[in-house]
Amino acid sequence: MGMGLVCIGLTTLDVVARPIDALPQGEGTTLIQGIGVAPAGTAAGAAMVAARLGLQTRLAGSVGGDLTGRFVRMALEDEGVGTDLLETITGMPTSTTVLAVDSNGRRPNFHALGAGMFAPTGEAVKAAAAGSAFLHYGGIG
Repeated sequence: MGMGLVCIGLTTLDVVARPIDALPQGEGTTLIQGIGVAPAGTAAGAAMVAARLGLQTRLAGSVGGDLTGRFVRMALEDEGVGTDLLETITGMPTSTTVLAVDSNGRRPNFHALGAGMFAPTGEAVKAAAAGSAFLHYGGIG
């Protein structure tokens, strides 16, 4: 039997702001409790949680060749996720979602498509999947 977990699929950055109960008029400013950022997406989010729980984890997904993509990669590596299968697509932005969480916990969101739409499927990913104990496909679209 193989070792660890391989997650394949959607990789994004989530920007979470709370509470946002209404947008300010014009160019106004509203003070809120907090803003956080984290790697996310149906594959990268699962990979990050699994790595935090101590499971050997690798991620096969895509980020853009931008600052956001470099941040997502660094944050995943800091959590112990193997990023050797995480592709960088030069010239594309990293998929990003802004979640405006209101006082009731509802989270309408704004999503910008990007490199996360594409998951690598090459021989290295196939070999990693075949050699893993667990495989998670975090769908794209």
